[in-house]
Parts: sequence; structure tokens; C-alpha cells
Amino acid sequence: MHAVVEILKTAVAVARGCCALVMRVVQKCFGFLRSVIASLCSRTVMKVPRDVWVIAGLGVVLLLCSGTRDSRVAEEFSFPNEDRKLFPAALALDASDNVYVSDVRNNSIHVFDDRGRELFVIGSRDHDNGLLRNPSAVALDREGNAYVADTHNHRIQVYDAAGVFQRTFGAHGRAEGQFSTPEALALDADGNIIVADRNNHRIQVFDNAGEFLFAFGRRGRQEGQFSAPCGIAVSADGDILVADTSNDRLQVFDRQGVFRFVVGGRGDGDGQLRGPRGVAVDSEGRIVVADTDNSRVQVFDADGAFVLRFGRRARRAAIQSAIRCRRRC
Repeated sequence: MHAVVEILKTAVAVARGCCALVMRVVQKCFGFLRSVIASLCSRTVMKVPRDVWVIAGLGVVLLLCSGTRDSRVAEEFSFPNEDRKLFPAALALDASDNVYVSDVRNNSIHVFDDRGRELFVIGSRDHDNGLLRNPSAVALDREGNAYVADTHNHRIQVYDAAGVFQRTFGAHGRAEGQFSTPEALALDADGNIIVADRNNHRIQVFDNAGEFLFAFGRRGRQEGQFSAPCGIAVSADGDILVADTSNDRLQVFDRQGVFRFVVGGRGDGDGQLRGPRGVAVDSEGRIVVADTDNSRVQVFDADGAFVLRFGRRARRAAIQSAIRCRRRC
């Protein structure tokens, strides 16, 4: 763990101190993040553990997009030699380390290999089946099928490993199985689909065919209640971790939706959160949280105890300098 921490600290320090490297990472859209971290470890190419790569990717998204609140930084996510811009909201990795990126403004999912080369694109803006409006999240099953939170169409859409539309479920509303801006989703070990139904302030669980199983939570600040949940993950034990965004905390439930414990609370101290929007669990059970409004990533152990944090808010002058540097280089 110490080596991972040192890699991440070094990566963040280099990203903040070298604008050319920052913009290179952004422009290549995570494809070169593997080689950047590897170069910090040695002068030879090495296999970077998936946990390190995913956590570092989460950090880059947080530091360069959500935390800055500056649309100009988002506009610097580009495709090589093209005018298209990428507006990433979330990412997922398949078994081959291909990266699926939710492009929220371009209403699509972009798929890249581990060197940043675009493989194919899923969707475009519309209401028809297979098309998307502001997709906020994507998750993959063991067969490589992609499950997309089609946020402003208020539904979940499913595509095969080649990006071909398979099915959809959900509609706008408050009834069981309906959504109001589904913001995040995750799959458990049984293939059930767990959805953060943001504006209905609840979590809904479906089987692999999209049939409603159960829901838990309602609007409020008590244990087991939510205010605009925007992130979700499932641990190896089946626990459901929810980024309870507007309540500035993370809540943990068992696989039946029974409340277990809470992590965080509003503040900027170690272990405190402000507007957390993303959560992941690594292979050792550590909980990684995108502490968005504090512009940092925090790591907790499996019981919710604080372990470490990294990152901080970028100054506007530094952001502008990075953008100017990239345009000159």
C-alpha cells in the first residue's frame, strides 16, 4: 500500500507541477496514464496494477474536471488531430483494460484501448432505443455487456461487447422501476443492477433482465435516507456503497439494502466529505471516494476508517497556464 501511496502522491505532484504532462494525460484520455505512472516507477515499461490505474484515473477526473468547476478544463479533453472534445463523467474497465468513458455532453460512450486509441462509440443524442441523453455512468458485466445510465432519458440501456443495443428498462416517474435522472449504477456478483436514482433519492435494484427487485431509501438526512445520491459501488462481500452527495457522506448497506454504517460528514478535515460523487472499492476492500467539492480523493478501510487522502483544488491561474502551455506546445 505504501508503494501505491507514493506512486499516487508523485503522480499528483507531477501533474500539478508540469502543465505539459497534465495536458498530455488529458488529451490522450487516460490511455497514456498507464505509461505516465510506469515512468514514475522506473525507466522501463512495466505492468501497472489495475487498482493503481483506476484510482489514479479517478484522481485525474476529480482534479481536472469536477473539482475545478471550470468548463475550459473539460474542453481540453480532446481526440488526437481532431476537433471533437470529450466531457468525461465516469469510466469503466473491461477484462482487456479497454476503457469505457461516459461522454456526458456528447451523449455517447467512447471506448478506448489501454493506449488511448478509440475503438468505437456507443450512442448519440436522441430518445430512441440505443440513443442517449447525458449518460452519467457505465458498468460492465463479465461478458463485456455495457449497462449505461441514460440519465436524461430516465432509463438504463444495455449494449453487447461490440456496442450493439440489446434492451432498455425504466421510464420517467416515481413508481417502482421508474427513474428520475439515474446518476450511477453498479453490478453485483449475481449480475443484479443497482441504480442510484438521484432525484427520487433512492437506490433501486433489478435483476439482469431489468426486472425490478426492490428499492431502499427516501429523501432525508437520517441513516438510510438520501439526498441526491450520485455514486454507487459494490464490495466483494456484496455490500452496497452509496455516495450520498448532498448529505456529504457515504452510506454502506448490506446486499438486502439494510443500513450498516456511514462514512464522512460535512467538512474538509481528514475523513470528512463535501459533495462526494464517486466511489470505488479496490481488491483489498479499501473504499476510494471522489470527495468532489473538496477537490480530492480519500481512501478508507473496509470499516470506514480514514486511511489517506490526495489532491487539492487547482488554482485558476494554474489551470489557465496549463491550457496556454498546451496550445503553445
